Amino acid sequence: MYAIKATIDFLLSQWLWGVTFDWGHMVLTLFFMIVLIKVALKKNIIHAIGISLAAHGFSFFVFTALVVGVIIHLFNWHYAPIGIDAQLTKIDVMRACLFLALIYSVLQTGFFLLLQKFTGNFALPYVVIAWISNGVAALLSYSGIRVILWYAL
Repeated sequence: MYAIKATIDFLLSQWLWGVTFDWGHMVLTLFFMIVLIKVALKKNIIHAIGISLAAHGFSFFVFTALVVGVIIHLFNWHYAPIGIDAQLTKIDVMRACLFLALIYSVLQTGFFLLLQKFTGNFALPYVVIAWISNGVAALLSYSGIRVILWYAL
């Protein structure tokens, strides 16, 4: 039961992190994905923008539906960190950014594999681009958040 609670709390906290402090992650990833599809795959800009927006919309919608629709409304889940130590622990910004990138990368991989199933287009280049753009965006997002927090404190 502890593992289930920890997993659900993790997903909820990552979603909260993504829509509050790390909202720029999606913007950065979108930009990098458009550029990589345009340059590396030599697709036209309309294709690059369309496929990037679709991948990001899918991943954000699925993640939000899972957290808000299933975890919060269906399970009536209330976020409570496990133990007093979790409430007093300083947040690890790098880990939070990387885990959010991991979640979005997995969801976008699912999107591209579904797209491959229905259209027959080879998904591997898009999957690689999704992982690269999410990783780079996580590092840049982390850097930006650290700078903002450093100046704020």
